[in-house]
Amino acid sequence: DDVVRFTSKVGEDWNFGCPISWSFRRISNRVDRRSGDSAFSFECIPTNLDGSVLSTCMDTDVINTPLSPIIHECADNFVMIGFNTTFDDVAKDRLWKFYCCTLPDVQLSDCTTSKDLTRSFSY
Repeated sequence: DDVVRFTSKVGEDWNFGCPISWSFRRISNRVDRRSGDSAFSFECIPTNLDGSVLSTCMDTDVINTPLSPIIHECADNFVMIGFNTTFDDVAKDRLWKFYCCTLPDVQLSDCTTSKDLTRSFSY
């Protein structure tokens, strides 16, 4: 099973992106009640569909303010392959940026939106 895994540390800023031509399969977190932060775990799997390679990638600006929901959707036919986050120790919350890329000549369909994810979650 080709899988790349990453687990963040509580209270630290971090960047994580799947390797080129890979995308997220699983995202989960565990809340640390003392710090107010979470440790996040990510799994990536190959997204090489019929030889297509991810291209035309872009970073977002910070998409949330402290204590606000994280709502982001990559553009049509883009897949999310990375994150950048900083922990705001005063607000006890994280600020997020996302990294999305296209799959040329591939039409994504039957995509779903996850339910609202609060506290500890696994998707």
